[in-house]
Amino acid sequence: PPTDLIRSWPPDRPLAAWCWQGDDAARPTVRLAAPAESLALAPAPDALEHLDRLLARPKPTRGPAHRAAGWLVLLDYDLTRLTEPRLEASRHPSNAGPVAELHRIEGSLRLDPAGNPDDSPDDSPDDNPHETDRQPRWTIAQEGAAPDISDAPSPCAAPAYTLAPLTSELDGAPPTYADAVRRALAYIRAGDIYQVNLTHALRAPFTGSARALFADLFGSTLPRHGVYLESPSDAPGHRRAVASISPELFLEITPDRLARTRPMKGTRPLDADPAELLHAEKDHAELAMIVDLMRNDLGRLAIPGTLRVRTPRALERHDAGVLQATATVEARLRTARPSDLLRAVFPPGSVTGAPKIRAQQIIDELARTPRGPYCGCLGWFGDDGTIRLNVAIRTAVIEGTPGAHAQGHFDNATLTYRVGAGIVADSDPGAEHAETLLKAGAIARLVNAP
Repeated sequence: PPTDLIRSWPPDRPLAAWCWQGDDAARPTVRLAAPAESLALAPAPDALEHLDRLLARPKPTRGPAHRAAGWLVLLDYDLTRLTEPRLEASRHPSNAGPVAELHRIEGSLRLDPAGNPDDSPDDSPDDNPHETDRQPRWTIAQEGAAPDISDAPSPCAAPAYTLAPLTSELDGAPPTYADAVRRALAYIRAGDIYQVNLTHALRAPFTGSARALFADLFGSTLPRHGVYLESPSDAPGHRRAVASISPELFLEITPDRLARTRPMKGTRPLDADPAELLHAEKDHAELAMIVDLMRNDLGRLAIPGTLRVRTPRALERHDAGVLQATATVEARLRTARPSDLLRAVFPPGSVTGAPKIRAQQIIDELARTPRGPYCGCLGWFGDDGTIRLNVAIRTAVIEGTPGAHAQGHFDNATLTYRVGAGIVADSDPGAEHAETLLKAGAIARLVNAP
């Protein structure tokens, strides 16, 4: 299964992992690769043009392998300061890290689920307590210049990790998360905004294998749009890994420029009554506002007459333990050049609010720390013109001192996992805080240190 391959990936090679689930698939397809090249993009004024040039470099492959080659990317939330001049000024210090990462993929191992978990024998082994008792079987195939992992260690020999209990940056001294919600409500009553997404960071000490952590997160949630990346770093003694188990699609664009976005608003525990979420007035209003925002963003690049709301509201069940309300908006675009796309639609409206720019200014005012990769995007720019980007929610960022003998390993690091909620006129501060903690369930279950 993918979890075993992730844990046992050769320690001397970088790992990139990503999964994607189409509308007609019961489980996501997973790909694993060793990037041929990794680049970091500094927050320079010409960063978007530089991104265009990198993604437009001559393609080394053609034919069937061409479809397996491309760039796995991370777009930091702070990239928005390069796409929107009114957001250049921030009360937060400039993020010292890059605003984007690009990881060149020439080929990958592709894993597809084969069969149903219920087809597995009842006595099948399961050494991972964080995964379900009955795992699906998977088929494996090579795409393009797939990496050779014949010398990979067995999963039982792969390093584990230690994760301490998470604490919020807003615990203790005020302002609390509820205080931030009350200030946001004042802006809504004053007519500044209709909605704003407020977040806070949960943090904990971390040591060991970030790959093992992602394997556990993947095994327990089977995320629809998950990505794992190990960041390039020129700084000695520092390493970063990003593990995203996002349920939300930001953008999917086909080679003929048909674009689709699927914003999410409204979260309940998996055992809640689906009808309650489907008909909840507050959640309905949240999603309707973001659908309107995404129509406006995509409309900047859409061929006239092609923009439509394909699905105004639907419910999805996620193995992470939540019900989510989602909508689908589609358009055929005049251009899919990365800089044009990002200037028109980045960052995702579901993690900002409406109106978008004013909501982002209020986020800057009320947030205690920069978001970093969280609420940006992770995903794929394929050589064949395919683009797939998630909304980087349910995303852990691990930073600290690298281990001496293995990539993806940390001797002393901090894990940051941000959570948030959309605030509208009838939001209750306590209920919104409780919703943010519900979204941390997948990572909280992995705490294994006192």
